[in-house]
Amino acid sequence: MINEFKGEYRFLSNFYMAPVTFESVEYPSSEHAYMAAKTTHPDGREWIRSMATPGEAKKAGRKLRLRPDWEQVKQDVMYQILMDKFTRHPMLQAKLLATGNQELIEGNWWGDKIWGVCLKTNQGQNLLGKLLMKVRGELKGGKWTVVNRHHKKTGEYIGRGTPLGNQWSHMDGTAAEFKVRTRYEAIEKYKGWLKSQIRNRNSAVCGELHRLYLLGQQGPINLQCSCKPAACHGDVIVEVLNQMRPPKMLYYAGIGSRQTPDDVLQQMESIGAQLADVWTVRSGFADGADKAFCMGAENANGAMENFIPWQGFNGAPSSHDDERFVYHQVIPLIMQAAAIAEKFHPNWAACSPAARSMHTRNVFQVLGRDLQTHSHMVVCWTPRGSGSGGTGQAIRIARGFGIPVFDLAIEEHKPKLCAFVELMERQNFEDSLPW
Repeated sequence: MINEFKGEYRFLSNFYMAPVTFESVEYPSSEHAYMAAKTTHPDGREWIRSMATPGEAKKAGRKLRLRPDWEQVKQDVMYQILMDKFTRHPMLQAKLLATGNQELIEGNWWGDKIWGVCLKTNQGQNLLGKLLMKVRGELKGGKWTVVNRHHKKTGEYIGRGTPLGNQWSHMDGTAAEFKVRTRYEAIEKYKGWLKSQIRNRNSAVCGELHRLYLLGQQGPINLQCSCKPAACHGDVIVEVLNQMRPPKMLYYAGIGSRQTPDDVLQQMESIGAQLADVWTVRSGFADGADKAFCMGAENANGAMENFIPWQGFNGAPSSHDDERFVYHQVIPLIMQAAAIAEKFHPNWAACSPAARSMHTRNVFQVLGRDLQTHSHMVVCWTPRGSGSGGTGQAIRIARGFGIPVFDLAIEEHKPKLCAFVELMERQNFEDSLPW
């Protein structure tokens, strides 16, 4: 914990002399810039800027007539100033980042309980310390960072003309649909609009948020606007993205006949790869269709569950350490699964012990290892779409539990599969939204 901004931590204080720029004007220190922002009158700002020291700027600032919206904007003003200070001065940025995850508290003896903590009473909101920690966190690099597109040429544009563009502006001569008095009013209007679009599940808005969310999972990205370092609607977008819950994993049983044609195996491998982002494939590690789905998922770094009926089946690893392989002997619900298999098999009494193990494996592929986390669909191939063989047992179980089945041997099932996947992924994403 750093509880006073003095000595080696003097650089955290607004009284530290380091030039900053606020609204295109350079000031000698953060304190100068903050005090000048109390007014919108150019002469008043210039008067503050001319003060010789931060202390004199603070005294002069007390004599200004406050702008009407000061209480609403002052924290964001301070954030902009701090962000400029620690962005434009690499040495100061390095020192701020060197504080690691320590709590930053602007402890003071002069009774400031708003921006700091009064050390006489140990009370205070510590707004300055909190903003410094916010700036530090953003400089460390989050998943989404809002940047000025005129300074950073790479990133994802979020301005007007995109589904997430801001329709409000306080400036003249823009393409905004609505004019408001201040930047902060434009941001608040946008925040309310974005909430309403999410609640109403606007497909364009939610789709763009989904795209940006997925990009952020792959690595840090820049969101480009034209406002930074000033506050802007991009901050609202980042707030939403950070509040989003990771989408739940979806499950499907990818299975089929060992005699699946080569062209269909290629389709299965492609399906396995395309679904790998948010779907876990469940299979039985048999040659043909099972391995094709899993190969596609593996090539795309997707998750899989291979249910193995007995040790050493079809070259499965003998060790139980590989979580991709689930062995019957370690599943406590094996007897319940066998009872379900018997219920759906047309001639259970004629099945050998090995065949019964294979059919019981099908239960787990469809219903999950806990028999509760059901697959959302079955994707398969059977000869002429007949639903025969061991795959037929899985199909009967799926239909018995209301799980849709898409047989790639039936041509009309293919567009239905695409539509179902799109529906499930959209619903899954919408469930992750904060509002």
